[in-house]
Formats: sequence, C-alpha cells, structure tokens
Amino acid sequence: MANITQMLPTDMSAHGATGPADFSPLARALYPHRYAVAAAAAGASGVLVGYPFDLLKTRMQNLQAAAPGSRNLSAYAVAKGIYRAEGVPGLFRGMLPPLFVVGFLKSLAFQTYESLKMGMEEPYVRTFQPQPSDLAVFGARFEVPMPVIIAAGALSGAAIAALNSPLDTIKVNMQMARASVADSPSAGPAASATAAPAPAKPPRVSLFGTIRSIRERNGSYLALYRAAHIHIGRDFIGTGVYFATYELFRRMYLHSRLRLHQANTAAAEQGGPRGPVAPLTASELGAMAMVAGGLAGMASWTVMFPLDLVKSRLQSALLGAASGQNSPGARPGGNSFLACARATLAEGHGDYRVFYRGLGPTLFRAFPLHALNFIVYESVREWIEQRSGLTN
Repeated sequence: MANITQMLPTDMSAHGATGPADFSPLARALYPHRYAVAAAAAGASGVLVGYPFDLLKTRMQNLQAAAPGSRNLSAYAVAKGIYRAEGVPGLFRGMLPPLFVVGFLKSLAFQTYESLKMGMEEPYVRTFQPQPSDLAVFGARFEVPMPVIIAAGALSGAAIAALNSPLDTIKVNMQMARASVADSPSAGPAASATAAPAPAKPPRVSLFGTIRSIRERNGSYLALYRAAHIHIGRDFIGTGVYFATYELFRRMYLHSRLRLHQANTAAAEQGGPRGPVAPLTASELGAMAMVAGGLAGMASWTVMFPLDLVKSRLQSALLGAASGQNSPGARPGGNSFLACARATLAEGHGDYRVFYRGLGPTLFRAFPLHALNFIVYESVREWIEQRSGLTN
C-alpha cells in the first residue's frame, strides 16, 4: 500500500546534495540498521532531558506514605525539597538503568511494532474485507487499517514492558531511596525560616546496592518483577493509545493537505485563480511529526496514569521506601493491584483524583519530550541516509 506522502508534492531541496567526498564510513556501516540506531538515539536523549520530571512523578505518586502530611505538596515544592536535601544530582537519581537500556528497548520496540504492523495488515484485510471508510480517517485505501495500528502498538508495548519491568522496579526504588528526607513537609514552601536544618544525607544509593537490598529484603531476585503484570497492562493500553493518536493526527493533517491540493489543482485546470498548494517540505513533515508525537505522548500518559501510580507504589514498597516501615513490601492494603488501589483511594478520602497525583509534571514533560524524540529520530536517520550515499 502506498503512503499518503507519496501523493503529495514534496520539496526536499532544503537538504542539499551530498557529494562522494562527503560519504562517511560510519554512516555506511550504520545504514542497514538506521531505523534502530535512530530510535536508540531518540530514547537516550529522551531520558537525559525528561528524567527529572519522571523522578518528580514517582515522588508525588508516593507522597502520602513517604512523608505523612506532605501529600498536598506541589511539584515545585517537591522539586525544591529534593534540591535542598540532595542537590542537582538528586533530580537524576536512578537514571543509570534507563539511560543504558532505554535506547536498546526503544529500537526493539520500534522494530517490533513495524514487524507486527506489517504481519497483521494483510490477514486483517483478507479476513474482514473492510470498506475503504474503515481503513483510514477519510477512506483512503493506502493507509494501514487503524485496528492494526492499535493492535501492533499494544502488543509491542506489552512485549517491551515484560523486558523492562525489573529495570523499572530498580529505577523507582532508587528514586524513592531518599524520599523521607527530600519530600518532608519542612522542605516545602510553608517551612518557617527557623526550621531545623535538613538531616544528614543517608548513605549513597547505587544501582547494584539497590538490587542487593531488594533481594535481601524480599528473599529473591524475582521481587524485581513486582507489579510486572500492571506494567505490562499499562504499556499495552498506553502504547496502543499512543500510536492510535499519532496516526490519527498525522492522517488528518496529510489528508487535509491532500484534499486542498487536489481541489486547487482541479480549479487551476478549469482556469481558476488558485493553483496547486505549496510543496510539502521536509521541515513541514518534521513539524507535523513533532506535534503528533507530543499529542500522542500526552494522550497515552493521561489514559494509563492511574495504572502507573499503582505500579509505582507497589514497586517502591519492596524496600519500604514509600511506607517508611522496615518489613519488605509493607504497605496498608497488601501487595495486590486491587488492595493497593483501595488503599490509595482511602488516602484520597474517596476522591478518584488521587490516582492522578503527579500527572502535572508528566504532561509537562510529555509534549516536548516526545516531540524531541521525533527530532532526534529523524535527524539521525537522515544523517545516516545522506552520508552513506546508499539512498536512492
């Protein structure tokens, strides 16, 4: 099936020609893996830029148990408390696991999604024989059916979550390691000028130290898979919503451009005053991808955030970081999803908005972060293609 961008006029002259002298041996070596390399670079850059907001999200999700009386602190107050107790490095605590792994997982997720999409498209069309209007927003046959997009995204998200769950558990526990200090009410804006100085910093938190502690406190490394089923369910839903939102916005924009181009072209052929629309430039395609990616990130996090909150609370209880208790996994309500959800709702006095505690920093980072992902992805892929000299 042809892509819709092939039917639109494009202007790629802005990229400039590349002569033989500009070819790069590195780009040639990376060319067969250009999509995976670009996805890995996008994932790593996203971690570097967005990690402090992810840490704020985790701390705010566990505020009530981490420091009694602090549940109403704002994101700014929590960030100020972390900076006061731990300095700037505190905003990047636990970043090492995702930094080294998320690039690989991003590339694997992209390849899994593309493979599933290609593998499911033909059987879907052959089985359901959908009408053109079922295949895309405006009934174009050259777009992949939306149910295939959603299913491929959901399944790829669940598959990657199964691999990522232990690393996510380590990250959450490292993020919560000093929560009792950083998130205390005295760190908030209401603290008096005569408040007692912050307690001495606890011992340094390390990656392998956190892993050992989880095993010692819970008796097995299998504890790293705590809440893995919730993680898988979260990403099954969230990734499906992500790709559906991205494709919906992209198709609406491209179809609107295509219809305008066709209408103007027809008018010009009949002697009308308007001619074809201006060419669809690479920068315009990039801007469209950025906006679509940003909106998709915000939509997916909004939908899956309650699951993420329960997951985070169950994971952080492995070391008692969120509960302040010494028994492993200690948290009122037990360790099941429903028990933790009920306990969380009770903390919020029956207000379901408690499941969206920490959503603000998440959405604040979601749009620019996912937009950045597309900038880096397209830039790296384009550099490899141009400098390799292997693209037609």
